[in-house]
Amino acid sequence: MTNADAKSIVKELDFAGNKKINYSEFLSACINLNEILKDDDRTKALYNQFDVNGTGRINEEDVEKSLGVMGRDISKQEIKDFMERYGETDGSGVIFENFKLFLKEG
Repeated sequence: MTNADAKSIVKELDFAGNKKINYSEFLSACINLNEILKDDDRTKALYNQFDVNGTGRINEEDVEKSLGVMGRDISKQEIKDFMERYGETDGSGVIFENFKLFLKEG
Protein backbone atom coordinates (compact mmCIF):
# COMPACT_ATOMS: atom_id res chain seq x y z
CA MET A 1 0.00 0.00 0.00
CA THR A 2 1.44 3.33 -1.01
CA ASN A 3 1.26 6.57 0.95
CA ALA A 4 -1.22 7.82 -1.68
CA ASP A 5 -3.41 4.76 -1.03
CA ALA A 6 -3.36 5.43 2.69
CA LYS A 7 -4.18 9.11 2.13
CA SER A 8 -7.11 8.13 -0.05
CA ILE A 9 -8.45 5.78 2.60
CA VAL A 10 -8.07 8.36 5.36
CA LYS A 11 -9.73 11.05 3.20
CA GLU A 12 -12.82 8.85 3.16
CA LEU A 13 -12.96 8.87 6.97
CA ASP A 14 -14.23 12.45 7.15
CA PHE A 15 -17.94 11.63 6.95
CA ALA A 16 -19.02 14.97 8.45
CA GLY A 17 -17.02 16.91 5.85
CA ASN A 18 -15.46 19.16 8.49
CA LYS A 19 -11.86 18.24 7.58
CA LYS A 20 -11.48 16.51 10.94
CA ILE A 21 -11.79 12.87 11.90
CA ASN A 22 -13.58 12.22 15.14
CA TYR A 23 -13.25 8.94 16.99
CA SER A 24 -16.61 7.57 15.86
CA GLU A 25 -15.76 8.35 12.20
CA PHE A 26 -12.46 6.56 12.64
CA LEU A 27 -14.10 3.50 14.19
CA SER A 28 -16.90 3.45 11.64
CA ALA A 29 -14.48 3.61 8.75
CA CYS A 30 -12.53 0.69 10.13
CA ILE A 31 -15.55 -1.53 9.59
CA ASN A 32 -15.11 -0.86 5.87
CA LEU A 33 -11.33 -1.21 6.12
CA ASN A 34 -11.82 -4.67 7.57
CA GLU A 35 -13.42 -5.70 4.28
CA ILE A 36 -10.61 -4.13 2.26
CA LEU A 37 -7.79 -5.46 4.38
CA LYS A 38 -8.38 -9.18 4.19
CA ASP A 39 -4.79 -10.35 4.45
CA ASP A 40 -1.96 -9.66 6.88
CA ASP A 41 0.26 -8.08 4.21
CA ARG A 42 -2.22 -5.30 3.54
CA THR A 43 -3.04 -4.90 7.21
CA LYS A 44 0.69 -4.67 7.99
CA ALA A 45 1.11 -2.03 5.28
CA LEU A 46 -1.61 0.08 6.90
CA TYR A 47 -0.09 -0.53 10.35
CA ASN A 48 3.26 0.67 9.03
CA GLN A 49 1.64 3.91 7.86
CA PHE A 50 0.81 4.59 11.51
CA ASP A 51 4.10 3.30 12.95
CA VAL A 52 5.82 6.53 11.90
CA ASN A 53 9.07 5.84 13.78
CA GLY A 54 9.27 2.19 12.71
CA THR A 55 9.47 0.93 16.29
CA GLY A 56 6.95 -1.88 15.83
CA ARG A 57 4.55 -0.07 18.15
CA ILE A 58 2.15 2.79 17.49
CA ASN A 59 2.22 5.53 20.10
CA GLU A 60 0.12 8.68 20.51
CA GLU A 61 2.65 10.78 18.60
CA ASP A 62 2.59 8.27 15.71
CA VAL A 63 -1.19 8.51 15.41
CA GLU A 64 -1.11 12.30 15.49
CA LYS A 65 1.75 12.52 12.96
CA SER A 66 0.39 9.95 10.53
CA LEU A 67 -3.07 11.50 10.43
CA GLY A 68 -1.50 14.96 10.18
CA VAL A 69 0.55 13.91 7.15
CA MET A 70 -2.67 12.62 5.63
CA GLY A 71 -4.29 16.00 6.25
CA ARG A 72 -6.57 14.81 9.05
CA ASP A 73 -7.06 15.97 12.60
CA ILE A 74 -8.07 13.90 15.62
CA SER A 75 -8.39 15.17 19.17
CA LYS A 76 -5.90 14.28 21.85
CA GLN A 77 -8.74 12.68 23.82
CA GLU A 78 -9.70 10.45 20.89
CA ILE A 79 -6.07 9.36 20.54
CA LYS A 80 -5.88 8.73 24.29
CA ASP A 81 -9.07 6.63 24.13
CA PHE A 82 -7.62 4.58 21.27
CA MET A 83 -4.36 4.04 23.15
CA GLU A 84 -6.14 3.04 26.36
CA ARG A 85 -8.25 0.49 24.55
CA TYR A 86 -5.67 -1.03 22.18
CA GLY A 87 -2.29 -0.13 23.67
CA GLU A 88 -0.16 -2.43 25.76
CA THR A 89 -0.75 -2.18 29.51
CA ASP A 90 2.87 -1.11 30.04
CA GLY A 91 2.24 2.01 27.93
CA SER A 92 4.61 0.94 25.16
CA GLY A 93 2.08 1.46 22.38
CA VAL A 94 -0.18 -0.50 20.06
CA ILE A 95 1.34 -3.68 18.66
CA PHE A 96 0.31 -5.20 15.33
CA GLU A 97 -1.97 -7.85 16.87
CA ASN A 98 -3.91 -5.18 18.79
CA PHE A 99 -4.15 -3.06 15.64
CA LYS A 100 -5.74 -6.03 13.85
CA LEU A 101 -8.16 -6.37 16.75
CA PHE A 102 -9.01 -2.68 16.40
CA LEU A 103 -9.78 -3.13 12.70
CA LYS A 104 -11.95 -6.17 13.40
CA GLU A 105 -13.89 -4.50 16.20
CA GLY A 106 -14.32 -1.33 14.13
